[in-house]
Amino acid sequence: MRKLLWLGVPLTAVLLLGAAGKKSVKQSDAQPAAIVIPTGTTISVRTGQTLDTARNRAGDRFVADLAQPVAVGNAVVLPKGARFSGRITESKPSGRLKGRGVLSIKLESFTFDGKTYRVQTLRQSWLTRSHRNRNLAWIGGGAGGGSLIAGLAAGGPWTLAGAGIGAGAGLTTAAITGKKQVSIPAESIIRFTLKEPVRVEPARRVVSAA
Repeated sequence: MRKLLWLGVPLTAVLLLGAAGKKSVKQSDAQPAAIVIPTGTTISVRTGQTLDTARNRAGDRFVADLAQPVAVGNAVVLPKGARFSGRITESKPSGRLKGRGVLSIKLESFTFDGKTYRVQTLRQSWLTRSHRNRNLAWIGGGAGGGSLIAGLAAGGPWTLAGAGIGAGAGLTTAAITGKKQVSIPAESIIRFTLKEPVRVEPARRVVSAA
């Protein structure tokens, strides 16, 4: 009987060690928790094509790549180059003698690590002034209203600068017809603001901030 009890001790120990090993494996296989990108986060993207009021209409879609990584705390959630998809919400060409050109866009989704996520951003809008006032105004999507970006003499190139969009986008002017259009060239950097938080699952590979 004593011999049997002595043999039972190491057998029990082996069983306990085996159970502990399985538990350890399960813990190591557990996925990291999802990260939430909070409301108000700035999303800077580089447009993949030209957008303008002369040819684009409301409902047209566009693509853009993330120009700067998105980080929450010290963790990079979305790397540079993540593909975004957006939509033109309003496009109105300028008339020959009256009427302003208006262009509004927003982001709607992005793809990361094989998954597609829906996003809601404040829209970015641009409009031309009246034909008597040759200024270009920028209107942000928030409640604060718009702010004047550039005011140039008639007939010259019109370029946006400052908040909302990087250098390169602007207003094209056709001196012969008198029409003015809002035009955002490809490769322009535009900054959007998240309206709602986005829950992003952790990548299956290491995310680089480059």
